[in-house]
Amino acid sequence: MIQTIYRYSHMIPKGWNPEEGQFYTERTIHIFLVALSLLLCLTTVWFYMACMVAVRVLRGLGAEDSRSDDEDEGSPLEDVPEIHTSQMADGGGKGTKDVVSDGGLKKRR
Repeated sequence: MIQTIYRYSHMIPKGWNPEEGQFYTERTIHIFLVALSLLLCLTTVWFYMACMVAVRVLRGLGAEDSRSDDEDEGSPLEDVPEIHTSQMADGGGKGTKDVVSDGGLKKRR
């Protein structure tokens, strides 16, 4: 497909005239070919990785998750103070106030 676009794109009349719906220039075809080539490379790498996992499973070695496990390092949202809202009478018996329990930090999972 990439080869066909590269070879025969010169047969399409070129021009930049948005009023008539013509947006085809040499730069447009080069950007499209680069994007299409990058997509082809990505899908080839992903297919190779999927095949390697399938081979490992067929050999009985099991499938290993190669994605990163950063749970031990912690995340910015992990240590957030736990806030409880309680009803407190403030003169007329209306409204709420936020109370932080124990002022400590709890890890959420």
